[in-house]
Amino acid sequence: MKNLYLKIRDFTDGISDDNISAHAAASAFYMFLSLVPFVALVSTILPLTGLEENRLFEIISHYIPAAMQGIITSAVTDIYSAPNAILPISIVITVWLSSRAFSSLIRGVEDVADSPRYSSYLKRSLLACFYTIGIIFIMVLLLLLLVFGDRLSSLPLLSPFVRIVIKLRLIVVVILLTCVFIAIYHWVPGMRLRLRQLLPGSLAAAGAWLLFTWLFSLYIVYGGGYTTYGSLAAIIITLLWMYWCMYIILLGAYINMYIYRKRHGGD
Repeated sequence: MKNLYLKIRDFTDGISDDNISAHAAASAFYMFLSLVPFVALVSTILPLTGLEENRLFEIISHYIPAAMQGIITSAVTDIYSAPNAILPISIVITVWLSSRAFSSLIRGVEDVADSPRYSSYLKRSLLACFYTIGIIFIMVLLLLLLVFGDRLSSLPLLSPFVRIVIKLRLIVVVILLTCVFIAIYHWVPGMRLRLRQLLPGSLAAAGAWLLFTWLFSLYIVYGGGYTTYGSLAAIIITLLWMYWCMYIILLGAYINMYIYRKRHGGD
């Protein structure tokens, strides 16, 4: 029992030493600032595919906490009324703010990996912009697959595959999130682990992300602890959700490095 306690304490002490909480807070702040322009950008691109506003609302309602829906749906409504004028501005603001969020996330992973931070500010910023553009592309692609999934399932060659994906959608989401986290950890300067060594933390982060989002949604629906904040409740809930999501990503990187150090005799 004492040995187990010492291992748990060693694990938690490392989390404090790597300032995971501070990096998660910085990432969540910039991620929150980029939320509206990010939604604006995605919502401006999607109408070009023929996607209707009501259908987009229906999709969004299934994948984000209920408290965040008011902020996002309000932004989508405004954007659909004037999509062409807002696109260039949305691209610039989204890429800049989101890249700041990813820069904070990258610095957090560098601290977890004990990187000497040999990467320049320009290199880190370019990498953060690359992540931002990649996330936007993935989001648009997933939304299009959700919208046109019925049409794809009607095709003889694709219908068996689509049915399997629908039945195993939770597993598919875990796999996709795991791949995204592996990519984030792998391309961070200073991360010296191989792809297979990145799997435990990435898989744990993917599972923890989904579990936390589900539990967080249940708490918001049945807990009622944020009603006293009034109109600020949606903002506070969104910030908390983003903070813990960023924390989980950094925790996944920490798990990978913790396992690596223990196996190779590091501190």
